[in-house]
Amino acid sequence: MNLFQLQNTAAYQITVPITTASNLLSLIDAASGIANNVPGGLDALDISVEGPAIRMIGDGVNKPTQTQGLLLPAGKTHRIRGIALKNIWLVSSTGATSACSISVGSSVQGDQNSNVG
Repeated sequence: MNLFQLQNTAAYQITVPITTASNLLSLIDAASGIANNVPGGLDALDISVEGPAIRMIGDGVNKPTQTQGLLLPAGKTHRIRGIALKNIWLVSSTGATSACSISVGSSVQGDQNSNVG
């Protein structure tokens, strides 16, 4: 991943809400306190779910619920590649908000989706 530098350190720590899915870019803006933090065209995300688990959908149309969407368990770093960041929606899979550390950027040849940890 070619790393994109966010506006401030607060932007690297997002809080994923319960019950209502939120767009990744909106969560980054809320964390940093600065609107339009991330330019278009970025398609790489490393997200460390500190807890509890979250769910994700990245098709730009549908939104995850607490029971539907790709489950990203806590305690792992998930590498998401080839999905436009503007299309990623997240929600906590439990009744509590979830803290996540992130890095964003653009994919490079050879990057693969994976779970680490």
